[in-house]
Amino acid sequence: MTIEGDRPEMRICGNYLCAVCVGVFAFVVTWVGCSSTSPHSRAFEFCIPMIAGAKILPQASVVLNPGDEPPNADHARRFLLATEYPITTVDATAYQEVTGHSVADSSTAVMSLAVVDALSMAKQDPVVGRAEFFDFRGWIAPLPSIGTSDHMAQYSGILAGDLLRAYAIRLAYQDDPECHLPWSDEQFATISFIQEFSDTSKELGRDGFAVLHIHLSGGGHYLVGGDSRNLGATRIGVGICIEPDPFDLSTIALSDVVDQEDLVSKIPVSGTDAYLLVATGTLPLVLGHNAFQRLKAAGADRSPPETYESTPKMLYQQSEAIEAEATTITRIAVVGNSSDGLGPCGELARSRRTQWIHTYRSEADWTSGAWKLTHGSAAVAEFDGSRDATAGTGRLDVYAVPDESNLLQGIRFEVGADLPQVDGLIGHEFLRRFQMIIDYPGSRLVLRCARYRLPSGQTCDATAVETNGESCCESTGRCLCPMSSPCCQYPAIPKL
Repeated sequence: MTIEGDRPEMRICGNYLCAVCVGVFAFVVTWVGCSSTSPHSRAFEFCIPMIAGAKILPQASVVLNPGDEPPNADHARRFLLATEYPITTVDATAYQEVTGHSVADSSTAVMSLAVVDALSMAKQDPVVGRAEFFDFRGWIAPLPSIGTSDHMAQYSGILAGDLLRAYAIRLAYQDDPECHLPWSDEQFATISFIQEFSDTSKELGRDGFAVLHIHLSGGGHYLVGGDSRNLGATRIGVGICIEPDPFDLSTIALSDVVDQEDLVSKIPVSGTDAYLLVATGTLPLVLGHNAFQRLKAAGADRSPPETYESTPKMLYQQSEAIEAEATTITRIAVVGNSSDGLGPCGELARSRRTQWIHTYRSEADWTSGAWKLTHGSAAVAEFDGSRDATAGTGRLDVYAVPDESNLLQGIRFEVGADLPQVDGLIGHEFLRRFQMIIDYPGSRLVLRCARYRLPSGQTCDATAVETNGESCCESTGRCLCPMSSPCCQYPAIPKL
């Protein structure tokens, strides 16, 4: 398979009875071995149990070059799912163990891989196949441990953007409410591959999702180990507002606001703008030093000042080990774009104001008079760690790295003029707070709080403390987030 913007050739599988009882490991059956109750199911959707946690990056079990016989659990290897890497990579040692061929230097090779369930009770048990990507050209190279000074792991390979970009990839970092094994009521964290995800942004918004339209960038002509290749665009850039002011709709009463100009003074623009790549295979938020200096300057202007004291750490990527300054932040928002010139923090402030108007003013006010809305607002997925009731989880790690590092220079060179200057990566510590769908074909990033639940009743008090496990309640068609939840998302409000 060549990767030149075409869909990777893939066969779905998952016949558990066939794989376990009969011993045929076939990737041509059409029955999918993981049932989905999702209202967003498409031409096919299959779910792969993954290991996930606060410090465990999303990973899947993979069998390299599977043959006709069903492999056992000890054939499965741990692969990192990493959207920030453009080329699927296999560790050179693992490749040699499977194929018997040694690789002197980094090079490419045609291979196949099967994504399987890692649910076998013993290593001699057959595994359950989900899908096979076959006859694609991957990169063979020594893979160092990946992570940070405090949390490093060794992987046998990386599932990267070249294989992911033809699908909508749904990640549920907590027990997946939409997927379970057909022979069990067990739910589990999953990676789902969806061939066709056709729900509109409006439909997703009604289900409590924030839908951010993205522009895939990067790709182009590569020279990998002497092999010339053309890769499609895989980089996912998003606007970020770091450390905006806290926001609580319920603290600004209707009687406190005279008009929209008054509302602007009560919900001003705050925070530091940045542009980051979505990086499922990186643990912290990573900022270049220039962006970190902007964050520190904004912190110094706060009352009381925020100093962002840092300690030396190491960030380990596939290509390099980077000396970093580690600190923490409390609030961050991923922000869509609805107009030119405002920037992420400006869009966030306007989205907050629009959300207030939709909550406290009548629909008649939206369309006439001093409260008339003449523009839409950006979708927002926001995290405020000061609201997190779980001890020790209220702040997010930030690693500041040199702007001249190979990591940032390589990304900036690849995306070129397609994106604003990339300031770094937004990683797992933020992303795991959400159910996330990366709709590559639809150029959408879709986020909803991992703790989100539709209410059991028709109405609820959006300003009340969370009750009955509800972290978000829907009232009069709008998703409102009580302050007991550390994250929430506001759907884009269309232009009237």
